[in-house]
Amino acid sequence: MSQDDKPISYFDNRLQKEAVKLLPGQYYATSNDKALVTILGSCVAACVYDEEKKIGGMNHFMLPDIHLTSESEHCLATKYGVHAMDTLIQKLVSKGAR
Repeated sequence: MSQDDKPISYFDNRLQKEAVKLLPGQYYATSNDKALVTILGSCVAACVYDEEKKIGGMNHFMLPDIHLTSESEHCLATKYGVHAMDTLIQKLVSKGAR
C-alpha cells in the first residue's frame, strides 16, 4: 500500500470515537480503541479480532484472487481476497495477535 493509499483517520461524531475508513484495496490493524468502517457494494470486508490481546483489523477487497504477472501489479494485490487476507493476518500477527 502506498503512502497515498492509507485509510482515512477521523473522529466519528456518531460513534464518539476515533475511526478509520477503509476503501477497496485497503486494510488496517490496530491495538487502539478505534472504529473500523467501510461501505460495501459488491465488495467484501473481513474483520478479525484477537479478544485476548485486544488487537483487530479489517480489510476491504473486490475479487477472490489474482495472479500477479508484474511488480507493478503487486500494489493492487490487496484488492483481491487471497492477498488481502494474508496481508491483514500478517499485520495482526506483527502487532502481537495470535
